[in-house]
Amino acid sequence: MSVTLESREEMLEEYPFLKAGAEGICLKHSQDAETILAWSEISLVRAYKLDTKIEILTVLEIETESGEFVEMFSNWEGFRCVVEGISSTLGGIESGWSQRVDSLSPTDDTLLLWRREQEGTS
Repeated sequence: MSVTLESREEMLEEYPFLKAGAEGICLKHSQDAETILAWSEISLVRAYKLDTKIEILTVLEIETESGEFVEMFSNWEGFRCVVEGISSTLGGIESGWSQRVDSLSPTDDTLLLWRREQEGTS
């Protein structure tokens, strides 16, 4: 089998990967597919640990206002950037939340980290 330079470069690209910026989070699934989560669309953030039998991963679960759930795993490129973006962008998230998540074990319950306050509630 011969491998062209173009197909070799595609094989070297690792998906999925994450980016976080002023507008929100970008989850790139492949060269041609991505999911964009605007900060303003995020309604809930949870975290838990997952034992994959090879490694223990941190998982961030993000829910949008439309009810979509997106899971992001700590072994994906850009995960730390998302953690930093959540800390600096989602108002009211507890300081030190990422350290709390880091100290979880796979047998611990899922942590509710942040929930958007609904308008008209006290």
